[in-house]
Amino acid sequence: MSAVAAVRQWSWRSRLLTPRAIPMLGIAAVPALIGGLGAWFGMEDPFADYGNFIAPLCLYFVLPLACMFAILPTLADLYESSAIGHFFVRPVPRWHILLGAWQGAVLALFPAMALATLLPAVLMALGGGSMETNLLVWLQRATGLLAVLTLGTLSWGAVCIFLATATKRPILWAVGLLIGWGAVVGAFPGDLRVTSPHRYLFGLARSWCDIDNTWTGFFVPDPEPPTAALSLVVLACITIVFLLLAARAVNRRDVL
Repeated sequence: MSAVAAVRQWSWRSRLLTPRAIPMLGIAAVPALIGGLGAWFGMEDPFADYGNFIAPLCLYFVLPLACMFAILPTLADLYESSAIGHFFVRPVPRWHILLGAWQGAVLALFPAMALATLLPAVLMALGGGSMETNLLVWLQRATGLLAVLTLGTLSWGAVCIFLATATKRPILWAVGLLIGWGAVVGAFPGDLRVTSPHRYLFGLARSWCDIDNTWTGFFVPDPEPPTAALSLVVLACITIVFLLLAARAVNRRDVL
């Protein structure tokens, strides 16, 4: 087994199969709770409500917070306890350890993203009595949103891995980048909006599952939304750039 595969296996097991997964899964369960309450009290248009409420909640709340809880501690805890030295004494490049940790943490996030997108769709469709007649439409919207969140975990996961290796206070920087740069800057108009990954995540959501970046009129619509192709290119560039920055940082930071 290669070093990347071994660390990947360790990473997803430590993130998903231990009590450390509880905060991540608890965050992912919030959309299901809201969708279940909506179904219980009745909704005029569950399908539209899924796009207007659940999708923004997943993109602005679940995605950044789940990434912070799942990915930041993967390396940050090792650095704080000096256990990172046990990995780095192996005769493999440090970036192999980094890549495996990133892959494993992203894999551990997939069940949480599925919980946040698919379960609310089932509850709201059943609550609205439309599961049989609109099954394919519901499936397209829910799986499209799941695909968007999965791509989001790749980009934000790369950012978190970089922060965990480049700084001794990754949580503070993560709040600023994932919440500030991502959710806040990506939701409101301004010149900085075009730099936010969330703008391009919503570009994919708009193309793949017909979801606008509005939440009952609170968020300002993007006057010139990016295409799906541009969104994929930008998100891929963000992922690659931050992984490269993390590979550079991991070689410069002292393990003690």
